[in-house]
Formats: sequence, structure tokens, C-alpha cells
Amino acid sequence: FLQAPSWDRDPSLSQQAIEKADAYLSDFPTGEWTDSARADRDELLARLADRYFETANLYLKMDEPLAATVYFKLLFKEYPESKRVAQARIDMAKAYAMLDQFDRARESLDLLRKDPADAERLAYRIGVASDFIEKSQRKFEERRAREAAEAKQGKL
Repeated sequence: FLQAPSWDRDPSLSQQAIEKADAYLSDFPTGEWTDSARADRDELLARLADRYFETANLYLKMDEPLAATVYFKLLFKEYPESKRVAQARIDMAKAYAMLDQFDRARESLDLLRKDPADAERLAYRIGVASDFIEKSQRKFEERRAREAAEAKQGKL
């Protein structure tokens, strides 16, 4: 555990430490060091979840929303209990809006709204993301209308 690097480094040592903690917990479910092994394991899992979360947000900053959605989906699949999942759903909604996938963006926020604790705690951020989606959709529709008008003019 002590050799395991932070989230932004090679995760192989973290994964090995998790495997060893799992082995200890299966061999000694009520052992003297069980609580410590569980705490260390949880910390390592959080680091690995942080890796996906931070990578996804890096892709968003690089204006690569499709790549960001890949890492957000990995986070949801592999670490569904992570404390980062709620914020990741908001960020994923923004990524989908950047990809002009507005229904998926709203679905991502709707999943958050189903959990009353998350919905209350993140109400402001959810509102900001909703506004971003609506603004993005308006811009998309204006762009499509402008392109359609230009195409129509080009045919005349």
C-alpha cells in the first residue's frame, strides 16, 4: 500500500496491492489487520477511480469530449461506488452536449436526480450543466438553420 503511487502514475502497484488486500481479507475475514486492509483497499480503489475521472476531465479540457465519455463510462463500470461518480455524471452530460447528443446529456443528469442525496448536494452544478446543455442545443439548432439557409441559397 505504501508503495502504491498517486492516481496520476502507473496503476500496476496499486492493482497488486488491491489483490494482496483481497487475498488477506479472504484468508482472514476477522483478522487483526482486517480493518486496516479494508481501509487501504478502499483508498487504492479511490486512487484508481480518480485516474479515470482526471483523465476524462483532461480530455474535456483538450476539447476531446468523445474520449472523455470513454473514461467516464469506465469509471461508472469499474468503480460505481466512487465518490467521483456524481460529478462525473455532470461532466459527462457536458461532454455529450459538446458532441451534440443532447438527449444523452439530459439522461446523464436525470440519473443524478434520481438519487435525492446527490440531487440536493449537487443542485447548483446540475443547474449549471442543464443551462449549458440548453445553450449548446440552441447554438446547434441555430447553426443547422444557418447551414440549411446557406445550402438553399447555394442551390438557387
